[in-house]
Amino acid sequence: MQPFSNIRLCLPESFEWLILRSGIVSTADMKLLDDPSEYIESAEYFSWENFFEKYLIGITVGTPFKYDKSEINDIYLIPANSKKILDEIISNE
Repeated sequence: MQPFSNIRLCLPESFEWLILRSGIVSTADMKLLDDPSEYIESAEYFSWENFFEKYLIGITVGTPFKYDKSEINDIYLIPANSKKILDEIISNE
C-alpha cells in the first residue's frame, strides 16, 4: 500500500473547539460554536484557541471530563470519544 501524498488536511484553529463540537462535553451554546466571530471579543483573546481552551476548562472543572491542555484526560482517549472528535474533523458540516 502506497502512502498518500496528495492529501491536504485543514483543521480548525482549536482542538478544544473540536471537543466541544463533538458533543462529548455538554454545552448549550451551539451558536457560539457555529459562529465564534459573533461571540468572541478579539481584544480579550489572542486567538479562538485561547478562548475555547478557557471555555472548555471552565465548563469541565469538577467533572470527569476535566480538561487540561498540558495532559489529555484519558476520557477523551476512550475509542467512542476519540471517534466523535475524529468525526468532527472529517465532517462536511
